Amino acid sequence: MLYMALCFVSYAAGARHLPATLAPNPYRAPATIRAQFLAMEAPTARALPRLNPLTWLPHALWEMSGDRRPGDASRLLTSTARVVASRDRDMPRGFDRHFAEIALAIRIGRNWTPDDAANTLLAESRFRRDVVGIESAARSMFGVPANALRPQESLALIALMQAPSWYAPDCHRHRFDQRYAHLARRLGHTGPDWTAAAALTRFRPMSCDRR
Repeated sequence: MLYMALCFVSYAAGARHLPATLAPNPYRAPATIRAQFLAMEAPTARALPRLNPLTWLPHALWEMSGDRRPGDASRLLTSTARVVASRDRDMPRGFDRHFAEIALAIRIGRNWTPDDAANTLLAESRFRRDVVGIESAARSMFGVPANALRPQESLALIALMQAPSWYAPDCHRHRFDQRYAHLARRLGHTGPDWTAAAALTRFRPMSCDRR
């Protein structure tokens, strides 16, 4: 009973900070980029995890254990909830924000599809200090719209989504090269066409103090 009460109180504490309407971003990423992103994040998932106030805690503990099944969409759901929470500048800090992200994950998992989550992440993730969304990133970093990116270039942008400052190829090239090689291997891409150097032939660097 105490566990049930704690779960529902935590959910209620987070849910009171959520907007009345919670819709995915209307942006539709190019199909090839969305497929590439999902092939890395949740390659076999046909739906997001459907959590409720009683199951979110075991799910969160299981996710932190690193024992996710191949293709599981839990990280996709968690990332989406975090990005959606950042839409609202009035979102609380500390534990209240954590509870709000839990409530978001529960709502999103029960109402969105993996495509909804992928489109939202690709539209709202930050790629540089003032560059939000893969469309802006493609034009800023490669000089072309997203639908004109080569697969190697779109993978380079996806590689930045987790931590754009940490993996910035114009500031931390060795980190970016390692991450890009790791993602390319995960997708089964090998050979000289799938090196970081090949992906960055059109890349437009900027000074690190502007990132």
